[in-house]
Amino acid sequence: SSVLNAARDPFLSAATFGWGQYFFSLRGLESDQHVQFLNGIPMNDMENGRVAYNTYSGLNDVFRGRTLLLGAQPLSEGFGGYGLNSSIDASASAQRSQTRVSYASTNRNYRNRMMLTHSSGLNKKGWAYSFSLSRRWANQGVVKGTFYDALGYFAAIEKKYKKHDISLMAVGAPLRRGKNGPATREVFDLAGTNFYNPYWGYQNGEIRNSRVFSTHRPMFILSDKWQVSENTLINAAVSYQNGEEATSTLDWYNAPDPRPDYYRYLPSWEEIKRENSTIADELTQQIKANPEEYLQVRWDRLYEANAFSQRNGDGRAAYILGADVRQKRTISSNINLQHFINDHVTLYAGGVFQNQRTQNFRRVEDLLGANYYLNINQFAERESQFQTNSNYIQLDLNNPNARKEVGDRYGYNYDMHIQNATFFTQAVFKYNRVDFFIAHEVGNNQIQRDGKYKSGLYPNNSFGESDKVNLNTYRTKAGVTLKIDGRNYIYANGAIGTRAPFADDVFISARTRNQTIERPSVERIRSAEVGYLLRSPNFKTRISGYVTDVKDASDIRRYFHDDNGSFTNMVLRGINRRSTGIEIGSEIKLSPALSLNLAANIGQAFYTSNARFAQFDDNDTLQ
Repeated sequence: SSVLNAARDPFLSAATFGWGQYFFSLRGLESDQHVQFLNGIPMNDMENGRVAYNTYSGLNDVFRGRTLLLGAQPLSEGFGGYGLNSSIDASASAQRSQTRVSYASTNRNYRNRMMLTHSSGLNKKGWAYSFSLSRRWANQGVVKGTFYDALGYFAAIEKKYKKHDISLMAVGAPLRRGKNGPATREVFDLAGTNFYNPYWGYQNGEIRNSRVFSTHRPMFILSDKWQVSENTLINAAVSYQNGEEATSTLDWYNAPDPRPDYYRYLPSWEEIKRENSTIADELTQQIKANPEEYLQVRWDRLYEANAFSQRNGDGRAAYILGADVRQKRTISSNINLQHFINDHVTLYAGGVFQNQRTQNFRRVEDLLGANYYLNINQFAERESQFQTNSNYIQLDLNNPNARKEVGDRYGYNYDMHIQNATFFTQAVFKYNRVDFFIAHEVGNNQIQRDGKYKSGLYPNNSFGESDKVNLNTYRTKAGVTLKIDGRNYIYANGAIGTRAPFADDVFISARTRNQTIERPSVERIRSAEVGYLLRSPNFKTRISGYVTDVKDASDIRRYFHDDNGSFTNMVLRGINRRSTGIEIGSEIKLSPALSLNLAANIGQAFYTSNARFAQFDDNDTLQ
């Protein structure tokens, strides 16, 4: 196991930095199976399990120092995940002593990037400090309407004492970017380009994007490395993170759908649904002759509709720009003990505690010239079964028919409380001909919803705190490395365990009610890998075969059901998945200054069961 950490793995270098997660799924696993630590703190979001990269994006200079381990290999920070396990040391003393100014120009997500970094290094009195600033921006990316504006800041200070090494770090990355959306082949053909983006339109002659993502979640980490004795080291860290992420979208009431690529506006709707090929052909020619007139957001019409309401009513908005907001506050702590029994045996023990509160709501961003937006359930209002009682259409019975203005919350409003606690132990044995290890973890996961709105459809199951979903988990892994000689190694690792589902897959419709899936349960995971490793001065290679089985997983897919006129929650239970494959990575030293890297992967990820299916419409039943 010690040999696997000796140098950067050629395959991982290609898979993580070359191919990228957008284009390549490492070992066919979902992103929540990969784990990242920053100065000892887990960086995976507790609500969905994904790594929060946007916490420190754009700060490459100070986040280069990382250790990458793949699969069921031993970690010092904790048990880890079943995919890629990365650990970043961003303490001030870990930064290279330098002042660095850089500029880059590209045609990717952004056009320009500027960075300034200064690190002092460790002085004779045991002090070190480091800071970094960056900005990435583009008035427009490759796809029209996709502007990008991102800042990044980092500051760290560290003091080394005789037995303690205390470090404080602050990091944040404010970001705003215009998004581009998916579209069908028909719309791409009508627009005459594969870079069509339905989210933007002209307002007063300037491009305005209706789907803007913004985030800023600053994070503070205080850590201490305590050398208790010559053979015992304790690493402790505590972090606090607070901020929000939001994505804007158009909302409307009793008005035509403002989305330019809505399927009922397309020629195929006339051709297939209405069986009128003549109108379909005419519409096709009109759109192709002036695609921006038909296939982009018509901001002027949205303002005109609201102006009509002001002239002939009280200014109630037909169209507004809203935003789905998640305000997250996360507190994490990690303590880890390493004890060197002798030259051959090292013991690890530690625990992680995390608590996260996420405020989920929709916020009025722009009234588009109107006076207010009425906070009612327009989808319930359409149903004849709910028209006998006006309470049914209320989104919040505690504040009925509320008039919402810019900055107000509307639509849905609830908090999600999540708490995780784990404890792990690990023993690593290193001998001349063989290395082996064994690790075990036990954990407890708690999830609770706290509704801020009393729904007219679910008056008894929406407001206030839900019952806690409490699940216990365990994981065990072990591995062995046989040292054939000083250059050739054979290794095998395996892991079994359970994992609690994330909040997104427990509450059927957290935006409306406290209802959970029936008898929430853990998913069972098994993973194994075998490989051959060659290390020589001018050539190194790794060949690995892997298999990972996930059983009894759950998933909830949410979408608007046009026929039912309601948002629908598709609950899938009993999902079994398998991922298998072979990885090959080689590095050939051609000269002291030139190396050739080769990497290849062939794999297959597939379902091994037919999941059970249940559908829950938000306007389906009264509770």
